[in-house]
Amino acid sequence: MSLYGNESFTGVSKPSVEAKRLVVNRVKSDLIQTDQIKIGSSGTALSNVSTGTLSVNPAGIVANSRGSVSVTLTGCATTDRVTLQPPASLNDDLLYVGCRVTAANTLTIYLYNATGGTVDDGALNWDYLWLKTA
Repeated sequence: MSLYGNESFTGVSKPSVEAKRLVVNRVKSDLIQTDQIKIGSSGTALSNVSTGTLSVNPAGIVANSRGSVSVTLTGCATTDRVTLQPPASLNDDLLYVGCRVTAANTLTIYLYNATGGTVDDGALNWDYLWLKTA
C-alpha cells in the first residue's frame, strides 16, 4: 500500500476538488481575518515574523563569568521570542549563551567569558529572528 499512490479504503472516498478549495479558502480567510498564524491546536498565535541585524557592543566581561548587554529592538514585548545568530567574528573567548526580551523594546544578550582575563569585544552585527506573539 502506498501513502501517495492509488490507495483504496473501504467506505472512504477522496475529497472532491471543491471540498479541497473550501478548506484552503477557509484557512486563507482565517489568516486574513485574524492577521495571525497558529501552528497546531496548542501552538502560540503569532502576528509577525521578522528578521534583521542588531549592532551589539558588550562591555568588558571579567574572567570566568557571564556578562550581558542590552540592545533596543523596537516593538518587542516580553511575550515575544527572539533567536540570535552571533557573527563569525565574535571573539573566540566569548560564548553566546542566550538572549531574552527583558522589557518592552529591550533585548538582553548573555555572553560567557571562560578565560582567565577580561574580554572586551568590539561592536559587531548579529542576525535575529523575531517571533511576535499575538
